[in-house]
Amino acid sequence: MRTYYIYEIKNNVTREKYVGSTVDPRARKLKHFASLRRGDHKNHKLQNAWDNHEESDFEWNLLEEIEGEYEDSLKAEQRYMDEFKHKHGIYNVLPYAGKAKERSYRKETLEKMSETARGRIISEEQKERLRKLNLGRKIPDEAIEKMKKSQRDRAEGMERWPHAKFAEDQIKEYLLRIFTGENVKDIYLDYGMSLSSAYRIARGDAWAYLYDRIKKESA
Repeated sequence: MRTYYIYEIKNNVTREKYVGSTVDPRARKLKHFASLRRGDHKNHKLQNAWDNHEESDFEWNLLEEIEGEYEDSLKAEQRYMDEFKHKHGIYNVLPYAGKAKERSYRKETLEKMSETARGRIISEEQKERLRKLNLGRKIPDEAIEKMKKSQRDRAEGMERWPHAKFAEDQIKEYLLRIFTGENVKDIYLDYGMSLSSAYRIARGDAWAYLYDRIKKESA
């Protein structure tokens, strides 16, 4: 028996959500957001939404704490997926909870899990624990405005980089910033890149030899 946490990544603009479960919410949150910032998240629907919105539009929330077995966490995760997909939609690509490679359940079994998971009541005590554990914090309006201003300022400064060819030193610096956790959208204009080029470099699809080298040096 273990403690599992059901979480959501919520788009506050469209109100769509990604639902998942984990035993280590802090590590899972860091992994999700680092991958989204690099542009290589495995969930293409969530990545596409991220690419078309601001980082400040997304928020992480813990929904429920589960004491039990892995299957118990899947039941709870499925319940939230079923609830949210009928409201504003979800980013989960597959209709059933759990990793695709572990999906050895028959469809009928999963549907039964979904049905039995409905109606679960979360106690006030558990809600209070989740409030304390919840790692998602709404970014203040002042901080959002500051980020937008910074992006506008960088856009105005693009005239300093007319039709610039990327130098190796620029790419090294850019990749170092990516591997230390900075967001592609926050820094790509500093190098006169298009957003699509910035994501290609951040994924290693371009400048691959530098990508591999800088990744090893940053590990």
